Formats: sequence, C-alpha cells, structure tokens
Amino acid sequence: MEHRAEFLKLFEYEVQNRLMAYNGNLGMVKRKLEPEVLGWYQSYLAFETLNQERYTPVAEKFGISTAPNFKTKMEVFVGALVLRILSELSVLRYMCKETEAYVADLERLRDIAPEEDREFFDYVVAQEVMQVETLKLRLEGNPQKATEVIDKFVAQYRS
Repeated sequence: MEHRAEFLKLFEYEVQNRLMAYNGNLGMVKRKLEPEVLGWYQSYLAFETLNQERYTPVAEKFGISTAPNFKTKMEVFVGALVLRILSELSVLRYMCKETEAYVADLERLRDIAPEEDREFFDYVVAQEVMQVETLKLRLEGNPQKATEVIDKFVAQYRS
C-alpha cells in the first residue's frame, strides 16, 4: 500500500475522534436538557454506538486500538468543562465548522484506503457529511429535524 503511513495516521485519528464523540455524548445524555435537545443527543449517542460497531472490526484489522488514548480522554474532559463555561450553541458552532473542514481529511482517507475496504470508508465519509447536516439543523434551531436526520442515517446503516 503506497500511502500506508498516511492512511494509518488518518484512520487512527478518526477512530479516536469517534471515541471522543461517543464518550462526549454519553455525558450529554446524562444532563438535564430540554426534551427535544435531549432527544437529539440520545439519537447522536445511538449513531456513535453504530459507529463503534462498524469501526471496531476495521480498526482491529489494521492494528489500531479502539480504546480512547490519553489525548482523547483529555479532550472529552476539557469538552465537558467548556460546556460549563460556554453555551451549547457556541460549542456546536465550533463543532460544525471543524466537522465541515474535516470531511476533506476523510475523503483523503477514503481515497488512499485499500480498495477492498472502500465500502467502509465510503461510510466514514457519509457519516461525517451527515454530522455536518445535523449540526447545521441544530444551529438553525431545529433539533427535531436534526434528530430525524440522525435516526434515518442509523436506520439505513443498521439494516
């Protein structure tokens, strides 16, 4: 594989990114939130649970750990602190901007991944694009529609 080092670096980063999102959402569903907002986080947690199920066998195939590393644990901790200081929408605005920019990295990951794993890496890009869509809907003040987008994605890829 011509770009093996780059591939492994990008994929390991993405595996840790998904672990951060999973653990962050575990914390959010425990908070006292408005029902529609809580519903969005519950759907987001179901989505990240699906990601864990789909990512784990592929990560293991490439020898990538599926346990959160120190950096990921610290990012979850710091994220929880930031949410105590800043508004949720401020954090979501930042997340949306970063997630939208990150799609290009995942497209690169897909492009250099082994051909036999192309379907999985198509999924990796699709799930990130869906996240941008749901974050934008949340920022537009439409948590119900944002939840529906996540639920539809999860239903599509669970079957």
